[in-house]
Amino acid sequence: MEGLNSEYPEVVESKLVVLPPYFSSQEKMRRKLDNFKPDVVIGLHVAPGKPWVLVEQCALNIIHTHRCPNWADRQCYMTPIYQNGASALFTSLDTVTMVNTLRENGVPAEHSFHCGTGIANYAYYITLEEMKLIHTVFLHVPQAPEEAIVQDRPLPVFPPWQTAQGIVRWLCGMCSPEQDREGDQS
Repeated sequence: MEGLNSEYPEVVESKLVVLPPYFSSQEKMRRKLDNFKPDVVIGLHVAPGKPWVLVEQCALNIIHTHRCPNWADRQCYMTPIYQNGASALFTSLDTVTMVNTLRENGVPAEHSFHCGTGIANYAYYITLEEMKLIHTVFLHVPQAPEEAIVQDRPLPVFPPWQTAQGIVRWLCGMCSPEQDREGDQS
């Protein structure tokens, strides 16, 4: 992130919180979100094989995966994440601007309607449900070149630092005085 501190002095503080994406972590996710009281939540998940960042519009209220490492209780399969929750929850953020900002900063980006029905969807839905008044978005990102080295077949890659710079530039644009004068775009 070298150079961005002087370019964007209004960025005060950011925290990276890593949560295990397991179904048993729903309570842990709630506690982390309550403890940090974030202004913006950006979920990230590596999507091997994707050559661009996918900006996800919504999360679906369904558990539909068999690939959870500690998911021994298969009774959850094809059940709602929240029994009385909405079928789908949408981000309140202006994802068109986000995709455009990422592209303007050299990050290949596309819109995606939803992030599937696996672990990423599960985490996104919980965050949208628990943080109703907080801006939340989920991104699927290409794997890093270092990750691709261990693969037995070639896959698209993109440097994480460049994706991070694009995200920071989008965040700073979202918080800029010009954005405030134009009104909330979300």
